[in-house]
Amino acid sequence: MRLLLIAIAFLLSSPIWAQQEVHFFGFDGSIKSELAALSDGSYASASLSINKVSKGILVLRFDACGDTLWHKIIGEDLAFQRLLGFFGDGTDLWLAAGMGPGADSAVLVLRLNSTGQLTIAKSIKTDDSFYWYRFSQDGSGKLYLTGNSTISGGFANTIIKIDRQGNLDHAFQYGQVFIWGMSTGDPRGGLLNINGSNIYRIKADGTLDWTRRYISYYQSAIPPIAVADGYIIFTENIGAIDRFQVYKIDLQGDLVWTSEVFFNISAKQADIRPNGNLVILYSNFGTAGTDWSVLELDSDGQVESNFNLPYSSGDFIAGNDIKVLPSGEILVHGNVQYNLATYASLLYRRLSSDIGSLSACPATPTTNSLAPSFLAMDSVNPNYTRQAFNDFTVSNFNPSLKQINLTENRYCGISPAGFAFSLGPDTLVCSGESFLLRPDNIMAGASFTWQNGLDSDSLRVSEPGLYWLEQSDACGGFSFRDSVFVDFYPKPDWQLSMVPEAVSVGSPIQFASSQSQALIWKLGDSGYTDNPLELIANSELFNGLAVEFRDSNNCLHRDTLFPNLLDQALIMPDAFSPNNDQLNDFFGPPQGMLSNYAMWIFDRFGKQQAYLENRAWDGSELPSGVYVYSIKYQFSPSGETKILRGFVTLIR
Repeated sequence: MRLLLIAIAFLLSSPIWAQQEVHFFGFDGSIKSELAALSDGSYASASLSINKVSKGILVLRFDACGDTLWHKIIGEDLAFQRLLGFFGDGTDLWLAAGMGPGADSAVLVLRLNSTGQLTIAKSIKTDDSFYWYRFSQDGSGKLYLTGNSTISGGFANTIIKIDRQGNLDHAFQYGQVFIWGMSTGDPRGGLLNINGSNIYRIKADGTLDWTRRYISYYQSAIPPIAVADGYIIFTENIGAIDRFQVYKIDLQGDLVWTSEVFFNISAKQADIRPNGNLVILYSNFGTAGTDWSVLELDSDGQVESNFNLPYSSGDFIAGNDIKVLPSGEILVHGNVQYNLATYASLLYRRLSSDIGSLSACPATPTTNSLAPSFLAMDSVNPNYTRQAFNDFTVSNFNPSLKQINLTENRYCGISPAGFAFSLGPDTLVCSGESFLLRPDNIMAGASFTWQNGLDSDSLRVSEPGLYWLEQSDACGGFSFRDSVFVDFYPKPDWQLSMVPEAVSVGSPIQFASSQSQALIWKLGDSGYTDNPLELIANSELFNGLAVEFRDSNNCLHRDTLFPNLLDQALIMPDAFSPNNDQLNDFFGPPQGMLSNYAMWIFDRFGKQQAYLENRAWDGSELPSGVYVYSIKYQFSPSGETKILRGFVTLIR
């Protein structure tokens, strides 16, 4: 690393990446808020409120750098009761909310495009009133609503499946147990549903796949998460809601692992990192949300880290959601309350993938009281049966949609604490070689600029000079530069000679080098260390005699000598005897004389008996007699092609 090191960290007015924490005033999302992360790095939130300050559902859309693209409020005149689900689908956003008052007389399902326009708005209802709990999507893009009828003896554990145009696919009821539930669409198709301690999975056509019951703990308000080899499920202790636990089941519903029991935790939401680790947003139970934290468990349910997050404004916070962004950063979201005000703010805080590495408003390590798990799978599975329920109607709906004035305040300007990289120390490279420059630390989502304007994450150099690289975050809020000087060892002055320079095949030729240490001559597959070296010239020398050695700097040097092999008369034998006595067993040109040849053998009637390329004839089990040959040949690879014909006697 050169002494010339430049580190630049500056703040912009917009990106959350450069402004770690942002608050929006003007809408009090007092009921429920959820985040949606999209594959292009952008994200959004949907917040529901029914208080006097603001009503309806507020949707905010941000780009990958945290700049606000648009914000719109939906259905200010509608009696929304609960936000059932909100997620990204390509560049679109889906959300569903229950409309009341009281129980949900209908469910409103909406799809918004990337510019905030409603492209689908459907009302789903029946004469019965329902409590709906969750809206999700499976791997095929089909949508699901799960809930219970409010009528005694009505349709408990009801699941509605909807296609991507908002049309009803099917609706089934699966039991008479009126317990509220949490569900998730399965990437493999179908749905996993939880009711209290009961778990069941349905296939894409609505048939039951399997049922399980887990005892000692009760479901959490956090929906389960489907992973490649199973499901992550969140629980609370029956009779003690300040106790929280996570467990994993496989694709057949059998237990894989359980975490320890966490005391005094009010868990809000969870998400999965790309490495399989689980991040959980929580507040300490009974403290009115005056703090919030992120607990991370590894892929086996063991505690990886636990950090308390400060916030910059307000008196207490109600955490709502957490999402892992495609960049690896973690976005947390909540409502900040103010004791001396009648309003609240929507808070978004964007964390580095390394939660504890922030340079401002730093997260601080924290711990929880723990106890062993008592969760177990019941030996008796719950009894569920499928029954069709066809009384739902789906109709188009036209909710109001308008812009809303929001005030945006940003706090806690940051740069990634401690981020740096090195191109390595100044270095000397062997002459004639190239050298790959690559930083030892790469920022997630970074852009790269080399001194020559290239934008790759590495640079191969073959000339001496000062080289530098600058890494910048994707939103332009932070950059760091390092430089390194690359020079080359001097090339040794060494001489090669051969005597004579022109030689006939079969004659001796001598090679010599002015360097003697660790010298290796290479001819075909053979190696020699003599200096000088004497060889008998043959056709292999057409490809040159290579020589190499390593100098005192361990640099490898190579060269090749090409003697001039003279053309000469090709004289073929007139007889041979293939009897394996090691004398005249084959017919062909002298070995090593020609660079290339092809040979045809004919009998006395003109019938071809053999064709050979660069190898002699062994007689091919033919009888004794006189045969005709024709050989086309070159002394050197680029030399003149010649033809020779004659007779040969095969003697047995």
